[in-house]
Order: sequence, then C-alpha cells, then structure tokens
Amino acid sequence: MSCCSFGFVIFLSLLVADIPVHIAPILYIMEQLFLALNDEFRKYLPDMLLCSIQVLSDAERFNDYTYVIPILHTLEVFGGTLDEHMQLLFPELIRLFKVDSLVEVRCDAIKTLTRLIPCVQVTEHISSLLHHLKLVLDGSDFSPSH
Repeated sequence: MSCCSFGFVIFLSLLVADIPVHIAPILYIMEQLFLALNDEFRKYLPDMLLCSIQVLSDAERFNDYTYVIPILHTLEVFGGTLDEHMQLLFPELIRLFKVDSLVEVRCDAIKTLTRLIPCVQVTEHISSLLHHLKLVLDGSDFSPSH
C-alpha cells in the first residue's frame, strides 16, 4: 500500500473510531497532490475512492453527513479521472438524493453529479440517474424497490 493510500486508510479508521478529525485540510492536501501529480496520481485513486465510498455509505447508515460535502468537493476536483470508477461511485452519489438526507447534502450531491457528468461516461448509469432525479422532483420517498 502506498504512503498516500495508507494515510487515507488511517484517516478512515479515525472516522470509524469516531475520533474527531478535521477532514478539510486532509482533503485539500489530496486535491493539491492530484493537481500537481496529474496522471501519476491515478494509481492512488482506487484506494482513496474505496475509503470515500465507505464514508459516504456510513453517512447514510448513521445519519451523520458531516464529512459528505467535503468529500463531494474532492470528487469534483478529481473530475474525469474518476471515469473508470463511476460504476462504484454513481450508486453512492444517487443514494445521497434520498428525501431523508439533509437538503444541503442532496443539493451538493446533485451539483457534484452535474459537474462530473461532462467529464465521465454516464451511458451505463443514465436510466438510474434519470429515474432517481425524477423521484427527487416528484418529492417521492426512496424505498428499496426504487
């Protein structure tokens, strides 16, 4: 495991252990590394994405969205490099549209998708995305059958 990935895994374990962590500086450093290293950063992306997806999933499970908005911003910075990982990321982003989520989180999830869509391939996910956006517009509650 790389040093960068190892650092993110430690960060995730602190979140899981419920130890207060200031996420913004850590994510900012990752964004700056991404911008500086560009393609060389791609090899670290899978480990970081898995950790991010876990945090997004836990946010829904524990109804604690504290870390979601900063992670969404970091995903926007990663942009098109997320293309090959969207099959993992799209379901988590779509789950953030849920009616019982905070309005700010729902809006930011939609904004993040809006910014990512021009940079990544969405053809595999378009029907699911449109279906869930329609549910949001209808004000429908999300159930496991949706």
